[in-house]
Amino acid sequence: MADTTQGFHSLSAADVDGDGKHEIVYGSATIDHDGSLLYSSFATLPEGSAAPGTEARLGHGDAMHVTDIDPDRPGLEIFTVHEGATEAPYGMAMRKAKTGDVILGVYSGRDTGRGMVGDVVPESRGLSRGRVCPVARRVCSACTPRPGGRSPMRFPAPIRASAGRPT
Repeated sequence: MADTTQGFHSLSAADVDGDGKHEIVYGSATIDHDGSLLYSSFATLPEGSAAPGTEARLGHGDAMHVTDIDPDRPGLEIFTVHEGATEAPYGMAMRKAKTGDVILGVYSGRDTGRGMVGDVVPESRGLSRGRVCPVARRVCSACTPRPGGRSPMRFPAPIRASAGRPT
């Protein structure tokens, strides 16, 4: 089956194809509103991977965000991080939610367990994205700024000004 090993630890419901009905995004595959497989995302394994040049599932991961990440592209995008290490084409990927096609993917060769998107750079158009490699604790050079975890946090100005201490 094309959807085997594509699931994540969470699901998202979103109208990814613009038909007015929610689909189920469960990681690297998406189920249409009628229960059929809308798509399952694959890519070519790069040099340095377990089998360079082979088509492989994007695979399982922990963190997933479905939203309008890039306001200059029509529709929603899906940001995911993947645990497949050298068996996965990417450590993190941003895909078109409607088709599952990869817009941006970065190979890590590691279990990339954490990643996020959020409006962490307000003066920059769109959402920032990032991933953290648990082993190396380094952020991918294509993604800035370094995320602090799975979800972005925004604090109101008084808290920011007081360094988190109650005023």
